[in-house]
Amino acid sequence: MRRAGESDRAAWTAPAVTASATLLGTALVLAGLYLGRALWIPLALAVLLAFALHPAVRRLRRLGLPRGAAAAGVLLAAGALFVLLGWAVAWQLEALAKDLPQYREHLLDKLQTLPGLGGLGSAAGAQPGALAGASAPAADNTALPWSALPDQLAPLWHGLSLLLAPLTTGAAVLVFLVLVLLDPGDLRDRLLRLVGDQLHRNTDALDDLGRRVSGYLGMQLLANAAYGVPLALGLAWIGIPGALLWGLLAALLRFVPYLGPLVASAFPVALSLAVAPGWGLLGQTLALIVVLEGLANQVLEPWLTGASTGLSALALIVAAMFWSALWGPLGLVLSTPLTVCLLVAGRHVPALGFLEVLLGKAPALDAPTRLHQRLLAGDADDAVEVASEHASPETLQAFYNDTAIAALRLASASHIGESTALHRHRVVTGMGRVIEELRELVPPVAHGPPQVACLAGRWELDALAADMAAHALAVAGTPCLHLPHGAPSSDWMARLDIRSAQVVCLSYFSPQPVEHAQLFSRRLVQRWPGLQVVLALWNLPSGRIDDIVARQPSLLPDVVCCVTSMNELVAQVQALRGHTGRDPWLPAPRPDDDTARVAALQGSGLMQPSWQPLFDRLARRAADVFNMPMALVSLVDEDWQLTHGDAHRRGRAPARPPQRGVARPLSLCGHAIAQPGRTLVVPDVLRDPRFANNPVLAQQGIRFYAGATLRDAQGHALGTVCVLDRRPRNLSPADLALLEAMADEVMRQVQPA
Repeated sequence: MRRAGESDRAAWTAPAVTASATLLGTALVLAGLYLGRALWIPLALAVLLAFALHPAVRRLRRLGLPRGAAAAGVLLAAGALFVLLGWAVAWQLEALAKDLPQYREHLLDKLQTLPGLGGLGSAAGAQPGALAGASAPAADNTALPWSALPDQLAPLWHGLSLLLAPLTTGAAVLVFLVLVLLDPGDLRDRLLRLVGDQLHRNTDALDDLGRRVSGYLGMQLLANAAYGVPLALGLAWIGIPGALLWGLLAALLRFVPYLGPLVASAFPVALSLAVAPGWGLLGQTLALIVVLEGLANQVLEPWLTGASTGLSALALIVAAMFWSALWGPLGLVLSTPLTVCLLVAGRHVPALGFLEVLLGKAPALDAPTRLHQRLLAGDADDAVEVASEHASPETLQAFYNDTAIAALRLASASHIGESTALHRHRVVTGMGRVIEELRELVPPVAHGPPQVACLAGRWELDALAADMAAHALAVAGTPCLHLPHGAPSSDWMARLDIRSAQVVCLSYFSPQPVEHAQLFSRRLVQRWPGLQVVLALWNLPSGRIDDIVARQPSLLPDVVCCVTSMNELVAQVQALRGHTGRDPWLPAPRPDDDTARVAALQGSGLMQPSWQPLFDRLARRAADVFNMPMALVSLVDEDWQLTHGDAHRRGRAPARPPQRGVARPLSLCGHAIAQPGRTLVVPDVLRDPRFANNPVLAQQGIRFYAGATLRDAQGHALGTVCVLDRRPRNLSPADLALLEAMADEVMRQVQPA
């Protein structure tokens, strides 16, 4: 039996062994990268060039060329471009060499005009004459002995050795590049096999890597050209010789982070000193470079390359220092693509997730966690600053819904465990100050007798959420009253004055709110008959909410509806105002240009029966890829939602015109075409007051809907490609982009460009 001391020692040594193994593995990797740089640098350069050239190879392949011919054509074109650029550089250098004596005279004249440097200029000017006046030694025509030849050839061998390293690297890059372009699939397959058996995750990682690196190269090339071309034109207009050379050099050197632009700027600045006798040319050159650098750094590069890599500015600086220390100047050139590889690995490999935190541009903490942390730290000023970013009538409700309520959920979850009395006090007082500041920045637009009263259930957190709800409703146009929490006793109810209110919202963060809510709602309705009670359950899991909603008539007979978010609360209250029944729902609105939209639908060709088989196949594909039981290609005319593609239709059914499905006011697709965005997503129909009591949706049991609009060239929304489910769902941003791409595919089939 192991003793307690041995168990403690084992618990202490296990993390130390893990940390030591991690450090040893990191050291071995760094040593391998450094010692094997003669292999890794050409391979990395070849892969980087392959990312740049592969799109051209793919386009030639689509034209019908074999892969070998396509790769050879792209390589020959790239080689011809390289030779052309080399010829242009040589031509510019030759022109500069002819004028070097004249430039030297101008430079010496400037040195003589500088205080303290006049003697230097005189000495430099006198040096050639002194050398010319000195007696030159007589030429010795004696033949050199064979033993002296190695000494005479030493400079030649030294020059050849300097050229040998870059030539060898260039040859290795060319060989690797040819192999990668000839069969990129083989390299991809070997990488997938090497990194493990998580095929889906690894495929997504390679796709993400290819998209980021290709996007970085393309956007950086565009940004560099947008800098180099104006620089060449500006230098030519100013009168700097070799303007084409300096513009080309500036465009190429901007691929080298930080140092490249400085080196590229040094050449035209130095020439501006030597070209003309005065100082005006130097000022014009500096002004041109400063203006272009400002535009490139502040406008062009953030706009074109800001989102292509996903790296933070600090990560780019550290990466440039790290890779240049490891691999020298070529490491500096490769620093950004190599660091993108590390970022992608951190995003897709859970064990390397720390790399995404260290290198990524995304905030390390999401907005609710960030706000909660500021409150825990007692930093109310910073918390107010976070909230002030959303201080407008258009974004206030979204801030309360997505950030503030979520931060209170975090506070509620840690209320008993990690949270101390000081933490709880800071959260309550800090969030109260945040709400006060937001009330001043976004004052209510509704005045008059309160039509809605927001009451806290039990806790201080309930009171804070009720205060947020009252503010959001008042900004949305509903006069609202917020009252502090209290026990629903007879004395407290007697002092409560909500006679003008039509709706009361009860706010709860408690995990067990039902019993207290039963008592509270019953006493409210007994005191004010006809009062509509909305129960806000901010902190219950979705399964528990569904159970409460299903049992609501018997469990909470005095409650009109239950909501779980600020958006639901505002929408439900606005729907209940003016309604005496318990089942409001929102008919599909009509866009302002609906007459033109319907005319565009009739003339679009989408209504032709011949499209039905294609649309059925596309609907089946959508249902399959999104794993949904239902998918439709629907059109919306003046009065009806028409079904023209259905995933449930099987076999070779005869082509028919679009079939009437749901009346337009009851149609989810009718809502989709009336909204300004491309896609309407309803994660849970029962939680959305626009649709919760829609009789058609209730009859069909629809709980989830996502529809991407079919838009013509004029922007008219003619219908949707939609997926539906009988349980609550959600779609990721990538899934939404795919659904929109399917809708675009329908329009390309019907109305090709």
